Amino acid sequence: TVANGNIAVTGSATAPSSNNTGGAFLATSAIHPEWGGLARSTGCRGWASGPNEEATHIGLDGYATQGKLNYGVKGLGVGNNNADLAVGVYGMASNLNTSGDSWAMWADGDSYVTTSWTPSDGNLKDNVITIENASEILSSINATNYSFRTEQYPQLHLPSGNHYGVISQQLEEVLPNLVRETTYPAQYDTLGNILSEAFTFKAVNYTELIPILIAGFKEQQTQINSLQEQISGCCAAHGEAGPDAPGMPTGNPQHQQNITLTNADKAMLGFASPNPNKGEVYVDYYIPTSHIGTAEMLFTDATGRPVQNVQITSKGNGRLNIDTATLAAGQYHYTLIVDGEIIATRKMIRE
Repeated sequence: TVANGNIAVTGSATAPSSNNTGGAFLATSAIHPEWGGLARSTGCRGWASGPNEEATHIGLDGYATQGKLNYGVKGLGVGNNNADLAVGVYGMASNLNTSGDSWAMWADGDSYVTTSWTPSDGNLKDNVITIENASEILSSINATNYSFRTEQYPQLHLPSGNHYGVISQQLEEVLPNLVRETTYPAQYDTLGNILSEAFTFKAVNYTELIPILIAGFKEQQTQINSLQEQISGCCAAHGEAGPDAPGMPTGNPQHQQNITLTNADKAMLGFASPNPNKGEVYVDYYIPTSHIGTAEMLFTDATGRPVQNVQITSKGNGRLNIDTATLAAGQYHYTLIVDGEIIATRKMIRE
């Protein structure tokens, strides 16, 4: 049928039966009792063109709705031992290497494949150069957590929830060849009325980030191996005892110092736990049993301003259980003072 609506073939099937076909096309290169055979066979071919550049031209439009299983377009490629190529659906864009918008496949929504392959044969490549300074490149790329503006761009069918990735504009400053500006086409209804305007946005080629990650990993591993060799060399030079050990000085040393170790009873101050704290914290301390003077714990804020001074009356091992619920969040210090002498000062953080 050819009319003002420019429809070449139309078909519909409405019946309560379980198997309906609106239109069926069959082409076979083998001898078929009803259809015959040709060297090149096309079951269904769609072609749309027009002089109006702003119009929408669709060669083949598939639509499926309701039911338990729907396919807008379904392709099946079945091969055997004699088949060179079997393709369920084949899409080709003639100007993929230009700046214009041309896509072999465009999907508004999730895509699912069991396997995915990309041409990477060395025979197909030229000007092959090993990636250098990959670690520096990666340090300039910001990884982000984000959500899409699904309500603002419903026509894109963007996924909801939190996602991880990069921002195209930021990546473009570091690796401009991995960012491409594309145009989402305007959408029309069957009468030609516009449903949504066309707009441009930037897309990212995540696949080509993988080789840079590999190169960055190898660079870091080289640095790690180098550091390990240096550490091993230092340990070998200084880890062996005796005057004949590698790297040990020989002869009489120029400087000597005599010290005496003792188990004298000394005051000690422990670390706050937990640190940071959310309202409760404890501090352990030790006051010598022979001590007969004063002992106190002084608490100050980050500026050194006193917060509270606590007298310690017990000797030996002790603990202060501290309630910090009324303190403002920030950094504080506590100092153990025995007989006017500062034993130690520690840091305590209130979240």
